[in-house]
Amino acid sequence: MNRTETGRLIALLHAQQREARNRSGEIRGSPSWTESSARLDDLNDQIMHLGVLRSTRDDGDRRAVDPGRRAASDRAG
Repeated sequence: MNRTETGRLIALLHAQQREARNRSGEIRGSPSWTESSARLDDLNDQIMHLGVLRSTRDDGDRRAVDPGRRAASDRAG
């Protein structure tokens, strides 16, 4: 992932966290909660889209990424 993609992903994750925090202060099912949920869904789609694009390019490597997989350094010790 290059710096531009990394920066975009970080910005999207920050926006996702802010929107989730904002939505938590709304009454579930209210118009403002529904609007916030729609924005959160859009952010989640953008994050996933960026991840899918990343996983299907670069050297033709099209392996699926297991989000639960831990790095070898995390398993050691």
